[in-house]
Amino acid sequence: MTRHTTRSFIFLPGIMVLSLWLSPLWCFAQSATQGAIVQTEEQIRAEFTNFPSAAEALQPDPAYQKVIADLLEPLRYPTAKIDESLRKQRLEKCRQLFEKDEPKLIRQAIVYSVTPVPQTDPAEHAYSVLAVMELLGQTGNRNLLILAMIPLLDAKDPKIQTYVQLFRGQFESFTNQPSLDAYVKFLSFYDNKKFSPPRELIVYLLHRAPGEAVLVMDASFRTNAALRRQLRWTEHVVSDFLWKKENNRLSGDAEMNLANKELENLFGLDSCPWWARLYVAEILDGHAELRTQKLVEQIKKDTDAALKAIGEKWQPGK
Repeated sequence: MTRHTTRSFIFLPGIMVLSLWLSPLWCFAQSATQGAIVQTEEQIRAEFTNFPSAAEALQPDPAYQKVIADLLEPLRYPTAKIDESLRKQRLEKCRQLFEKDEPKLIRQAIVYSVTPVPQTDPAEHAYSVLAVMELLGQTGNRNLLILAMIPLLDAKDPKIQTYVQLFRGQFESFTNQPSLDAYVKFLSFYDNKKFSPPRELIVYLLHRAPGEAVLVMDASFRTNAALRRQLRWTEHVVSDFLWKKENNRLSGDAEMNLANKELENLFGLDSCPWWARLYVAEILDGHAELRTQKLVEQIKKDTDAALKAIGEKWQPGK
């Protein structure tokens, strides 16, 4: 069962404005990016080995910032007249940086988007990442955007964290690609590494698709045998109940009672990690009929902030 969330973002009303000022470069951008690099799985894996330091090391790169600023000058000054050959030169410089290091260019565009620019409308300034991707012909490159964003979920700058979270949701809506496949694929690259995926990514996945995400967590974190058996059995029982409920195939309360029992068993394991407990909380949050008094009390008293936040939303008796 996949649950989608809708987040409003300040650049949504400006999509039409963005398309207008991008149009003069559209044909050139199309031809310039026909040979755009498609990263191989080996390249993606190599990129992931740098993730622990990627968020901490993120700083404005003057060379990248200037190229991005020059490219997006029409966004800042829509009435200014810019020579067409100059536009093409600027796009070519940006394309060269993109081919040199795809994720870095997107991350630098994110940095540019959250850096105030004098006499610039903050709402329009937030279009920057989308504008760069549009000009490079990369708006449909979901894998690239996710690859660039994931390490920034742990960025120390709260403005970048917030921007990435909001932009991610809006990008999924804009490209009409809500599937979690790309996230799941990249999450698997953390297997056998000495570091864990960004916590916010795990929270997001468990919120969007609790069942699918918790199985990926199980595989990625290599849980012990007892936890794995209980987790997979619980997910199976819960998914079975939800499917039968949706398709009017329930036989009384038997399936619901079994789901309640297994959720309590999973949550009660001494070795149950925070993300498995969060799976239980997300299931209960989306399906009030599965909220037993025991589980509700446990979730509200949990030491993990994400679980407590969910429990605090529930009214007594609901």
